[in-house]
Amino acid sequence: HVGPTRDDSLVNGMGTGVIFESSGYVLTNYHVIAGIEHIHVKLSPLATNLPRSLTARLIGFDRSIDLAVIKINSTQTFPVIPLSTSADLLLGESVIAIGNAYGYEDTITRGIISSLHRRVQVNDDQFYEDLIQTDASINPGNSGGPLINILGEAIGINVAVRIGAQSIGFAIPMDRAMDSVSTILRENAEKRILIGV
Repeated sequence: HVGPTRDDSLVNGMGTGVIFESSGYVLTNYHVIAGIEHIHVKLSPLATNLPRSLTARLIGFDRSIDLAVIKINSTQTFPVIPLSTSADLLLGESVIAIGNAYGYEDTITRGIISSLHRRVQVNDDQFYEDLIQTDASINPGNSGGPLINILGEAIGINVAVRIGAQSIGFAIPMDRAMDSVSTILRENAEKRILIGV
């Protein structure tokens, strides 16, 4: 899970992340790391032969889609979740949500895809567009975690819970998420080049 902190004793929030590149690049929700000074990453106990606790730095973010890329501060090689296209998803397809629900590590819930291309209002000024809706339980702390298919491939990034609703959760489709990641990484590389020049 990914937990932002301002110092060692104060935890400001918590969420989940997906390692998508073996050098330690992690995809999570922007709201998980927004406005924080230090990012603390705790790896799953299933990640053997790796330290459990690490720090990370922010690489970039896309506030409009609520995604951020962070980089674990380490030279080690990390296990990577397999990614799959979200272009061929079907209503009724079985899915699994994994995350740090309410601080309970590696919480796994299952359900089906209930709807595609949902538009969800967060507040008066903000909407999420084109989301996957599922009845797999997505709770606070699941933000940034993977929504996976029965093959164990990530097809979405868990993003939203409808407060007061039951069996309604939402995820950003993986194709849309990776388009955002590509933009974030390109802009970061361009910024480094400009600073170097």
